[in-house]
Formats: sequence, structure tokens, C-alpha cells
Amino acid sequence: MEWRKRLCLKNSLAKWLHGLYCSADLYPLKTTTICQMSRSTCKELFKFRQQLKKALNDLVEIGAIGSWTIDDEDKVHVFPRPQESVA
Repeated sequence: MEWRKRLCLKNSLAKWLHGLYCSADLYPLKTTTICQMSRSTCKELFKFRQQLKKALNDLVEIGAIGSWTIDDEDKVHVFPRPQESVA
């Protein structure tokens, strides 16, 4: 886990996602599954989805992930950041 990057995160959901995506394969998860796994106390899924998008953007900003998208089936796809080539 990249601790320096993790320390930059203020949002608890972003920290949880950082731990998940640093320790697991990047396979798609449903938004509801992430909500349950993270033990979010958010009562409305649309509000959780807003928090999730912010947290995922935080991970992109610090370089923990490359990008993300939510598909038509409400699955979150996370993509690794491109590897820097060593010349």
C-alpha cells in the first residue's frame, strides 16, 4: 500500500477504496456492493453514489488509480494508472 498517497486522503470512503484497490484485483463491483462492503451509513443510494464518485476522483487525483467509470448495470470499473516506462 502506498502510505504517502493514503495520507493525502481526507475522505474515509476514499481511504477504504484505496485499501480495497491496493490489495485486490480491479474487477467491477456494483455500487450497492461497495456501499455494503464499506459499511456506509448513507441511507440513500443516489447520495452514496455521489460520495463514491468524489472518493474515486480523489484516488485519481493522488495517482492511486488511473481512471474509473460506472456502467449501465451500476457496476464500478476501476482502471490502473499507466505504468511509467523506464528508459
